[in-house]
Amino acid sequence: MSLLLFQWVRRGRVVCPLAVEELSLVPKKAQPSQRVMLRAVSSLASLLRHWTVGRLDLTDSCIPAQGLITLLLHDGPLTVKLSEESFQQLLCLLHEIQDKDLTLSFLSKVGGDLTSCCLNWELLHYLLQQASAQTITVNLRKNLFLQEETTRLLPFLDRIVFKRPSPSFVMSSIRELYRAHDSHAVPSLLRSLGHVINLSCRELDSVDCAALIFILKHGDGVKLNLLWTSIPAEGAESILFMLDKVSHLSVDRNQLLRFIHCCAACDVQQEAASGLLRTLQHSLDLSCSSCVELPEEDQPELLSLTADDCRAVSTILTHSSRDTQLDLRDCEVEDSVLDLLFPVLHRVHLRVSKTVLLQLLSLVPVNSERDTVRRAVSLCAALGGELDLSHSTLDQRVCGALVQMLDSCEGLTELDLSHCQLTDQLLLPLITHLHKVQVLDLSHNQITDASTDVLLQLLSINPSIDCVRLYSNNIVHRAAFKEHKQFEICLSHNQITDASTDVLLQLLSINPSIDCVRSEEEQTKELEVEMLEIQAAASSIDDSEVKPGPNTPDINPKDVKKLPSSFIPEVKNECAQIFYRFKCPGSGLFHCILTGLVFDMTREAELLYKIIQWDESVLQPAGKMAAGPLFDIKCCEDAVRQLHFPHCVKTQEALLSDGLLSVAHFTDDAMSFIKPLKITDTHVIVDNPHLSAFGLVLDFLMGIWNKQVKGQVLLFLSPPNHAKQTQNINVLLLPRNIPMTEVSKHHQTSHFILVPSACNLIKNTTYTVHCPVANKIQPKRAEFDMEFGPNYSPTFVIRLPMNTDEVTLTIRDQTDTEVWEHEADLTDHLPFSADGRIPAEKIMVMLPDILEDLNDEEFKKFKWHLKTEVWNNISPIKENYLSKADRNDTVDLMVQTYEITGAVQVMENILKMICRNDLVKKLSTLRH
Repeated sequence: MSLLLFQWVRRGRVVCPLAVEELSLVPKKAQPSQRVMLRAVSSLASLLRHWTVGRLDLTDSCIPAQGLITLLLHDGPLTVKLSEESFQQLLCLLHEIQDKDLTLSFLSKVGGDLTSCCLNWELLHYLLQQASAQTITVNLRKNLFLQEETTRLLPFLDRIVFKRPSPSFVMSSIRELYRAHDSHAVPSLLRSLGHVINLSCRELDSVDCAALIFILKHGDGVKLNLLWTSIPAEGAESILFMLDKVSHLSVDRNQLLRFIHCCAACDVQQEAASGLLRTLQHSLDLSCSSCVELPEEDQPELLSLTADDCRAVSTILTHSSRDTQLDLRDCEVEDSVLDLLFPVLHRVHLRVSKTVLLQLLSLVPVNSERDTVRRAVSLCAALGGELDLSHSTLDQRVCGALVQMLDSCEGLTELDLSHCQLTDQLLLPLITHLHKVQVLDLSHNQITDASTDVLLQLLSINPSIDCVRLYSNNIVHRAAFKEHKQFEICLSHNQITDASTDVLLQLLSINPSIDCVRSEEEQTKELEVEMLEIQAAASSIDDSEVKPGPNTPDINPKDVKKLPSSFIPEVKNECAQIFYRFKCPGSGLFHCILTGLVFDMTREAELLYKIIQWDESVLQPAGKMAAGPLFDIKCCEDAVRQLHFPHCVKTQEALLSDGLLSVAHFTDDAMSFIKPLKITDTHVIVDNPHLSAFGLVLDFLMGIWNKQVKGQVLLFLSPPNHAKQTQNINVLLLPRNIPMTEVSKHHQTSHFILVPSACNLIKNTTYTVHCPVANKIQPKRAEFDMEFGPNYSPTFVIRLPMNTDEVTLTIRDQTDTEVWEHEADLTDHLPFSADGRIPAEKIMVMLPDILEDLNDEEFKKFKWHLKTEVWNNISPIKENYLSKADRNDTVDLMVQTYEITGAVQVMENILKMICRNDLVKKLSTLRH
C-alpha cells in the first residue's frame, strides 16, 4: 500500500504536501516475504518526504530490524509504534552498531518508551549515555535485575522514569541517597518515581525512617503510600511533621489511629492536625472495607475504639478548617465513649454502621433541652439530613429518641424506616412528629389497614411531604390512598395470595380500560399501572381468608440489597450505536444482564443508556486510564440513588490499593473523579451526583498492573471461504466487563461459539494461541491491553479446514504457562439477531420454562445439586439464597452468578445428573 501511495505522489496524483495524523502499514498477505517488507519500508520512507505523518503504526508488520534503519534516517517529527518483537530486535541492532545519530533518532521516534522491552545493563547503560534530552521509561517488573542496580542507576535519574517500581526498590533508592547525603538528587528521584513513594507492606527501621524524612525534607508534592507499613513510634512522629511536603497520604486504619494520637499529643496541634487532614483529603477513614468488600465468610474485624481514641479524634477535628468525612464503619464504640464525639459532629460528614447509628440516636436525649436540640442538630448535619434506620429493630427507647430528633431538627428531610418490623402501635406515636420530613420510607413493615387514617393525616400535618413509600406491608384496602400522589403503594409489592384470584379476575369487568396488572415476575415488561378501584370487590372477601401462600419466599432482610432483580433491556442498534432502554417498576436494585450495570432506584422511572468513546487525552493528564466502558446514562432527576459499575480487578491486593479505582464523571463543563463508596468482588459502587457520562478509571501511577485481571476469551466463527475451503475462528482477549453486545456488533456476520469464556489475564503481557489442526495462526503472539473500544478486532485469527467440527484451543502466556484451554464445538454456536446481539431474551424466557417441566421432587434435586455446582472457578450459589427460591428466582440467581453462558452450561450439567436428558435436548435448541 505504501508503495502504491508513493507512486501516486511521484506521479503527481496526490496533492502535496499532505498532513496525516496516523498511518498504519498492514500487510495484505498474512506472512509477506522479507523482500516484500523491505521494499514496502523503502517506499514508505520515500512517502514520508512528501507527507507529514504524525504517527506511524507498524505493529501489524513483521519488519526486519535492518529495514527499520531507513525510517530512523527520516529528519521530520515522527512517532513510530512497533511490535514488541521488532522493537526488541531494533534495540539490539542499535546497541551492536553503536551509531549515535541513529540511536538518538530511535529514542526520539519512540518517545523514549522502553516499557515493552527486556533490557540488560549494558544496553540500558549505552542508551543512558547518549546526549539527549529525551527521557527513557523502563518497566522494572519486566527488568527485575534493575531492582538490584540502584547504585548504578542513581547518576542517571535525570534521564530515566521508572514504571511499576516495587516498594523494596523505592526503599533501596531512598536509603542510597540518604547514605550519600545527596540532597540535590532527591527531586530527580521523585520525578523518576512519578512523585510516588510506595512503601506499602514494608517494615521500616530507624534508618529507613531517617532516609524517608531526608527525602521528604528535600522534596515536594510527594504521594506517600504507607498502607500496612510498620513504622516505629518515633518515626511516625517525625513523618507527621514533614507532611507539608506530602500531597497525598495513604495509610491503613491502625496507622491512621497512631498518627491521630501523635497529633493530639504534640505541642503544635493546629499545624500537625491541619497537615494530616490535608494529606488525607479531609477524610478520617477508620473502616476496613472502604476499599474492598471482604467475602461474607471472612467478615472484617471490628476496631474497638477507646475513650482515648475518640478524644484524640475529637481533638483533631476541632482544628479542621473545613468539614471532614469521618468513617466509623467496622468500628465498635461504647455509649460513654461515643458521647465524646458529639461536640465535633457539626464538623463532619459521618458514615457509621447501623449499630453505631442507633447508639448515637439513643444518646441524643439528655437532661438539658438545649443540649438535646444541639445534639440532634449536630447529628442531623453530620448525616446530611438523611437518617437511614432501615433493617434495624426499633424499640420504644429508640422511637423515643427518634421523636426527640424529629422535633429538634429542621434539616432532617429523609427518613428510611423500611424493614424495621414497624407495627401500627410503634408507628402511631411517630406520625405526629413527621411534620418536616419530605421523603418517608415505611416499606417492608407490618403496617395494616388500622393505620390508614393516621397515614392520611400526614398530608395535613406535613403538607410539603413529597413521598411516602408503603410497599410490602399488610395493607389490603388501598383505595383511600388513590387520591394522593404522595403515597407509593403498588399492587405487586403487597402480600396478595391465591385468595384474591377471583377478585383480580373481576378487574376486567370492574375496569375494562385496564391494560395490565404487573407481578414481580414481569419486571422486564414496560408497563404503566394506575391505582385500581377494587375496594368494592375486595370488601366481599373475609380478611381471615387472606393468608400467606405456601410459596411465599422467606427472604432475609439483609439479603434484599444483595439480590438485585435481573432484567434484559430493550436494545436498538442505530448507526452502529447501541441504545439500551428499561423502565424500572419501582424502587430497588436492578441488574442489567447485557451490560452488568446495577441501578439503585428510588422510584419507578425509565432508564436510557449507551456506551460512548473515551477521550484518553483528557484522562492521561489526570494520571488515569480507562478501566471499563464509558456509560452515558439518562433518567429523570433523583430517580437513581446509586450506580454499580462492573470492574475486572482480580486480586484482593489490587482492590486494597487505596485510590486505584474511581469513577470518572463528565458533565458539560468539567470532569471529576468520584471515590467509591464500596468495591465488591464484581462492582464499584458510587453515589449518583447527576446523571451524565460515567466510567470506571484506574490510577496508572499506582503501578500494580502486573497482577491478574478478570478477562474473557470470545470466539467468533466467520463464514466459510468455499473457494479456499477454509474457515476462520476470530479469538478476542478482552477485559470481562466489556458487554457482549458491544463486541458482537462488530462481528454481525459471524457466529458466537459458546464456550466458558472466563480467564485471568495480565495487562501488557504477551500471549499465544495454540490449535493442533490449524492451517495458520496470525499473529504468532499478541499483547493483552486494557482497551475499551471503539473497535473490538480479533486478537488472533485461526485458519482451519472448512469441514472442521471440533477444535481444542489453548492460550499460553509468555512463560508458556497455560491460562485457558477448551474444546470448541464449531457446530455449537449462537447466531446473532439483526442488531448483532445474542438472543438473551430467548434464553431468559426458555430457562424458566425448562425448570417448569420438573416436578417438585426433581426441582428440589436440581437445587440440591446447584448449591455445590462450581463452573469455571465461580463459586456455587449460597444455600440460603436457594432455599426459598422458586423457578424464576433460581434462573435469576444462576444468571447473576454464572452469566448467561454459564447458566446454560450449569443447567445442562445438572439436568444430566437428575436424568432429564429430554430437557437437555430441549436446552440444546438454544444454541442453534
